[in-house]
Amino acid sequence: MVDFLTHENNDIRKLAEQCVSALCRIQKPSRVYLGKSSHNLLHHTNNTCPGDHNDNLRVTYNDYQPPKTQIEWEQTCFLDKCYHGYYEWPKIIKYPMNKRERYTKETMPERGLFRNFGLNLIDHFMEQLNILIHEKTKEKYEGCHRVAAVIVAGMIRGSKHWTLQMLDELWQKIIPFLNQVCANLSPETLSYWGACFKFAMEDLDPRRMYRLIEFICTLINNKTIVNTFLETSSW
Repeated sequence: MVDFLTHENNDIRKLAEQCVSALCRIQKPSRVYLGKSSHNLLHHTNNTCPGDHNDNLRVTYNDYQPPKTQIEWEQTCFLDKCYHGYYEWPKIIKYPMNKRERYTKETMPERGLFRNFGLNLIDHFMEQLNILIHEKTKEKYEGCHRVAAVIVAGMIRGSKHWTLQMLDELWQKIIPFLNQVCANLSPETLSYWGACFKFAMEDLDPRRMYRLIEFICTLINNKTIVNTFLETSSW
C-alpha cells in the first residue's frame, strides 16, 4: 500500500493516501480526559458577556512561562478549544492528559505518523526535508517546498501530546531547519510556509505551541535580514 503513494496514477495515489490515513486513525491512541470544575481553575467565571476578560487571557501569548519539568508539563491544563471562555465557561472543563506513557518501545504499536510513532521517524524525515528545501531544479522547486511545509506542519501538530523531553529533542532539530527555510524564502514558497505555521497552531492552546510562537517572534526581531522581501515576509 505504501508503494502506491508514489504511483504514477493520480487516482491510485489518492486512494493509497486515504488508506494510510485510515490506518493511522485506527492506531491512534485513545485520549485520557480529566474533568475539573471551572471554579477550581478560574476566577470570576460568572461573567457571561463576550470579549476579553481576565479569565480567558489564556488564549493570548503574554509572558507565558513554560513548564520546566515533565511533572509540571503533565499537570498543566491545556484547553485547545479557544472558544471556551469567550462568552462563558462550562461548569466542568474536560481536557486531555499530557502524560503519554504509551510512547515507549513496548507500547509504540499502540494523528498521523508523528502522533502515533513519536521520535522514531524524525531523523528519516529530517534527512528528506533537507533534500527537499535544497532542490534547485526550477520545475521541482515550488513543489518540494510545498511537500516540506506539509511534513513540518504534521511534525509540529502531531507532537502536541509528546513528553517534554521528546519536544525538546524535536525542536532542537526543527529550529535550525526552519531558520534555513525562512532565510531563503521566495514569493513562490512564502504561502506554503505561512500555511504550515497556521495549520501547526490552529485550534490549539497557544501555551502548548509556545516554542513555535517564540520562533516566529525571533523572525520578527531579526536584525540580520538581507532584503526587503524577507523583512516583509517575517511579518
